[in-house]
Formats: sequence, structure tokens, C-alpha cells
Amino acid sequence: MKRSTLILFLSTVCTCTILFISCNTVDLINFSKDIKIDESLVVPIGQSSLTLKDVFTRFGVPSNMDTVNHEINFHWTFSNELMLNSLNLADSIYPFNQIIYPSPFPLTYPANMIITLPSYDGSFDLAVNKTGSTDRVDSIYVNSSLINVSVDVSPDLLSQIQAKDMRVEFVFPDNKLHIDSGINPSFTPAGYGQTGQLAIGKYSMKLIGSSIIPFKINIYIKEQNKPININPTTMVKIHMDFTKIDFSVAYGFFNLEYNESKNLAMPIRIEDYLPDANLRFSNPNMELSATTNVGADLDIKVDYLKAYYSTNPSNFMYAWFNNHTTNAITQSIVGPLFLGDSTITKFNAFDNKNGEIDHFFDNKPYPDMIGYKFSVINNSLRKSNFVTPSSSIKLNVTTVIPLKLKNGSNYSLTDTIHNLALGTLVDDIDSAILVLTLKNGLPMKARCRMTLLKSTLPNDTISSQGEPISIIKDTSTPGNLFSTYEINCPKVDSVGTVTGITPQSINIVLNKNQILQLKQTKSIIYSLAFEGGVTNEKPNALHFTTINSFGVNLGIFVRGNKVINIGNANN
Repeated sequence: MKRSTLILFLSTVCTCTILFISCNTVDLINFSKDIKIDESLVVPIGQSSLTLKDVFTRFGVPSNMDTVNHEINFHWTFSNELMLNSLNLADSIYPFNQIIYPSPFPLTYPANMIITLPSYDGSFDLAVNKTGSTDRVDSIYVNSSLINVSVDVSPDLLSQIQAKDMRVEFVFPDNKLHIDSGINPSFTPAGYGQTGQLAIGKYSMKLIGSSIIPFKINIYIKEQNKPININPTTMVKIHMDFTKIDFSVAYGFFNLEYNESKNLAMPIRIEDYLPDANLRFSNPNMELSATTNVGADLDIKVDYLKAYYSTNPSNFMYAWFNNHTTNAITQSIVGPLFLGDSTITKFNAFDNKNGEIDHFFDNKPYPDMIGYKFSVINNSLRKSNFVTPSSSIKLNVTTVIPLKLKNGSNYSLTDTIHNLALGTLVDDIDSAILVLTLKNGLPMKARCRMTLLKSTLPNDTISSQGEPISIIKDTSTPGNLFSTYEINCPKVDSVGTVTGITPQSINIVLNKNQILQLKQTKSIIYSLAFEGGVTNEKPNALHFTTINSFGVNLGIFVRGNKVINIGNANN
């Protein structure tokens, strides 16, 4: 920010008087030593200029704001990952309970030989494929499984065979359940009736809609040193249930219904950076995209999007869609066709038309919280879908709020013209006119008022002494030091961008009392109230950039009739 005060003080040795002139605009070498002044001169005594970039520098540019290519945009990006693994195969397989009768008639096995009991046909029942289920598993690839197994026997076997001498083997048909290692899983109980775990490595299942996983049970007994007697009441009890199935991918159709709601704090409060502003943003926008690795076509629904101020959460603003008829909007997502791929689907941006989210910022206090609810359903018409344990939809939300405003916005700022030294300069002056030349480079009208400070102490001001504060619309009419002046809006195009700046002059006739007040002035604070009210002279949009500026040049217009000896003057 550039602030400078241009003051020329000329003193004489012989005949003393005062002449106001700018050493930046007058070549003193070309003057004779004695000059008769009988013309009016405007002397620059101070100036101040600032741009919007200066304003943001003063308050500190927030990390979420960028000023690329002079545009001023607030950015906020967040993401939310919805994990869609609703497939829990371990819980969907019914426990297996069976009592096996090895022989329908009495039978004796000789000592010192391995005994193989007759095979028994069993099956697991996959509830997920039962009639009425919304899920369907056609095939699945499993990294590992854990099965709880317990074996118990009738009293006659209990007295003849120790638990550690019995082994139960499970044989699956290869076209239904293929074990990569080629080794059939088997289990040896630590004790009858005690539950142990059977681990199965990588395998794949092919169900093609069936709910049955068939298998055979083989029971082996180690060599005993005496014969084993079996009768029709001899039995072996087997209990099995899956506790874990770590699958890599499953194919079929899966009910992926999911919903989630959240409230998030926005990372910036506009009032913290522009406390004296009422900014009605014309087109904030939110861009939503969904990245998914789910092999299905889904519908994702924004059930609602709302904004509110944290201390008053019940007073919220909803986003509205479809001509202000609903708060919800649905987007179809096409998932990948191949395992390992992912797809990205972009929503139509939420803005002042699709969502009407510009109304979030119509009133202060501005919202500092965003609330939303998403829901997902599988609406796929594909013959087969696929899911993985890491199946998810990642929602990415990017909010961009350009500093483009609607009518009705307003903003106030102040700046200071420092280091005035007018005490000696206004001696012997009977009349003077203070000349303000203003260059409004902001796309709004403004009202300007000055405050005179006698020192650097806070509030050490020169009072208006009861003079009325009037609004001067005709700037050719002189006002006074304490008037409020209307500053014209510069030339703007159809989108509210400043295209040309016309300087505007305000002449303030100083009476004797005001000259004395000006004499005491060390600095001048000028206050600007920019207003975007609805008038024919203002654009429908107000587009701000970092190069928008406002400048004030302050000078005095006097009539002199004195003689000065420049040869003895000190610059």
C-alpha cells in the first residue's frame, strides 16, 4: 500500500509569505528570484491509494483463497469415502450340524489298522442366495477362511478312541469349490466336544445362483492296539460354522444400500477477514464427483444439502433443485467393468440455478457449517456385478466462491493520509478550497467521509462542531469538511468488471473556522462505504479483482498576492 504526503515548505529571509506549490510539478530552476503570484494554484498536500490486494494483505490472505490472474476465489475441498462392503459371507452361511451313524449294523474293526469310516454327504447352505434375498453370489475368490469345528462321539466310541486319534477330512467338488493348494482341509479335535479352528487357504467357489455348497466328510481313526466295535447306535457329532471369510472379489448382485449424513465446519469465516462487509455472493458453486471401484451401476442421491451458522443450527438454508420443488437430487454412476479399475462421475455443479446455493449468503451471519446426507442404491441392470472388501464410493466436493457479488452487497473500508503539516501553510489565508480528486476503481458506488486527527492518539479527532452531515450528490456544489459525499461507480461491463475509471473531484470551501481546524490536522482518515444497492446506474453483477483500486489525491486551492524570494528558500 502506498501512502505519501507531498509538502513543500518555502521560507524567506527578507519578506516572508507562503506559496503552495508542488516540487514534483514545478521546475524551480526556470523561475526568477522574485515572482509575483496572482493566479490560483492547487497544491497537492497528500495522497493515498490502495487495491483489493492491499486490503487482503492487510487482513492476511487465508490459505483457502487464491488470486490467480487477479481473480479472487475462495476454495474449499473435502472428500468422504463410503465403504460399501455389505457382503458378509461368514454370517450368511448357515452353521453345519450333523450326527453321523457310521454303520446300521454291528461292526468290528481289527486292531493295528487305520480305520476309514464310510463317507458322509454334507453341504453348507448359503443364505445369501436363498429365495427372497436381494443379494446373489455367483462366484467368489477367497484369500482365507476360518471355520469353528467341534467333534463329539457316543459313549461307546469315547471309551475306545481318544480324540487325538480321530481326523475329519472335508472333500469339496472341484467344480464348486476349488482349493488352490489341492489339499483337502481336515481337523483333529483336541478333545471331544471342544471347539477348535480349521484354517483354509486360497480357494474359489462357483455357485451360479445356487445356495448349496456340497462336500463329503471322511473320518479316519489311527491304528488302535485292540479291535474297535461299532453298533447302530454309535454316532459322531460334527458342528461347523464359518467365523471369517476374507474374500478378494465376489461376482453376482449385491444390495449396496448405504446412507450417511455429516456436518462439517467450513475452514473460514468471512467476517474474520472482511468484518465490515455484507457480501451477497452471486454464484458460489460446488462441484461433486464420485470415484468408485464397485463393479455395478449405482444411483447416488443427495438427500439434502444445507448451510447454517454454528450457534443457530435450527436456522438453516437448504439447496433447492428442479425449480425449487425438492431438496434432493439423484445422479447415476456407471461403475468399472473390470476388477482393479475405477470410474469417475461428475455431477452437474451446484450453483445459483442448480441448487440455488447463492442464497446461503444472503444474510449475516454467514454460514460456517455445511450439512449433507448422501444415500446409495444398486440400480444396476448388468447381468453380474462385482464387489471387493475395499468397495467404496469416494465423494469429492470442491467449493469455489468467486468474489462476484449481487446487488445489495456493501462493504466499508478506511484508509489514512498521513503526516500532514498544514500548521504554517494555512497562516495568512483568508479563503481556500480543499480539493479531493478520487479515482473509484471498485465496481460499486461509495459514500466518502473524512475524519481529521490532531495527533496519532486514538480518537483524537477534530469535531464537526454540530455541522450537519449532508449527502452531496452534485459534486460541483461545495460541501464542508464533515459532509458525506457520494462517489460514482466507474464504467463496468455486463458482468460487473471495471472497464474504465473517471476521476471525480470534490471541492470543499473552507471557512475561517475550518481553516483553523485544518491547521491542527496531522492526518486524515477517509471512510468509504461501498454500496451495491439496486439502481439503474449499477450493474446486476459486481465482479471484484485484486487490481480493483481506490485512490484519493488531496490538495488546496488558494489565491495568493504575496512576494517570495526563492533564492533564500529551502526545499
